[in-house]
Amino acid sequence: MDQTTVTRNLEILNKKGYIETKKGADDGRKKLVSLTPKGKEKLAETIPLWAQAQSKIVNGLGPDQFTNFLITLARIADLTK
Repeated sequence: MDQTTVTRNLEILNKKGYIETKKGADDGRKKLVSLTPKGKEKLAETIPLWAQAQSKIVNGLGPDQFTNFLITLARIADLTK
């Protein structure tokens, strides 16, 4: 992700109370991001859903095709750098 996208997504998570940000102690331009208790609860809710979606994709494609899919995505990501 580019910096603008990351910043925008962090702002959304912050407004929802899932994260908190602090300036870096050694460099005020850096941001330290951490999950709030509400964010940890939301993450715990989503992990089983993510695992279920991941399993559905792997089972639908088959392990070999899924691996090839991940390799292709990594190549695409490298091309867009």
